Amino acid sequence: MALYFPLHAANTLITPAVSPDSAPDDVLMMVREILPSITTKLLVAGITLHVSAGVLLRIVNNWNKPRRNRHRHLKISAEQDLSQDSIGLTGGISGYLFGLYKTFRIPPQVISGYILVPVLIYHLLIMKWLPNSISTEVDFASIKQLLSSKNRWWKWLGGLVPLAILLESGVYHIGSGLCRYFGVRKMTSRKKWSTAINLLTLVGFVSLIRLMKEDSTKLGPNQFESIFKKIRLLLHVN
Repeated sequence: MALYFPLHAANTLITPAVSPDSAPDDVLMMVREILPSITTKLLVAGITLHVSAGVLLRIVNNWNKPRRNRHRHLKISAEQDLSQDSIGLTGGISGYLFGLYKTFRIPPQVISGYILVPVLIYHLLIMKWLPNSISTEVDFASIKQLLSSKNRWWKWLGGLVPLAILLESGVYHIGSGLCRYFGVRKMTSRKKWSTAINLLTLVGFVSLIRLMKEDSTKLGPNQFESIFKKIRLLLHVN
C-alpha cells in the first residue's frame, strides 16, 4: 500500500503532463509487475477500513460535541481555533491569502472524504471490477479513448467529470491527511502544504487535458464500449 499510492499518483498525475504518449503505459506495466496480484483486494480492504474508522470517529465526535460545548461556553477566548478540524488547512482562500480564516461546520478533509468515496467506487468499477469480469485490462490507451470519445455521455459523465472530482478530492484528502499525520500545525507550513496540494492538482488537470487531446483513432477498438455496455445491462438501460 505504501508503495502503490506514490507510484500510482506519480503515474496518473505527473507522467501524462510530461509525456502523454507511451510513458504512462510503460510506467503502468512496470507498476503492475512490481506489485502483487492481490493489490486491488488489499486496496479495497484498506479503504473500507479507513472509511469505517472515519465514519465511526465522526459519530463519536458528534456525540461528544454537545458535552464539550457545555463545558466550554463559560470560557472566553480572543484566539480563533486554527486547528484543521475548525478551519481546514488554511481557512479557505481568504485565510490562505489574507489571514482571514474561515471556520467550517464540517472539516474540509471530511467533506473531501465524503466526495471521494462514490467516485472512488466508480473508478474501481470501470477500471478494475468490470474489466476483470469481461477478461480485459484498462490502460492509458483506454483512458485516452474514453476522454476523446464522440459519445458525450461517455466522455464527460463517464470520464472527465468523475476523474476530475477524483483528482481534486483525492489529492486534497490525502495531502491534508498527511499534514495532520505529521503534526504540522504552524500556519506558514500548512500554507506551503496547501500550495503543494494545489500545484499537484493543477498538474493533474494538465495531465487530463493532455490525455483528452491525444489522438485515440490509432489505438484500436475502444475497450470502454464493452465496459459501458456491461453497465447498461446491469442497470437495465437500453
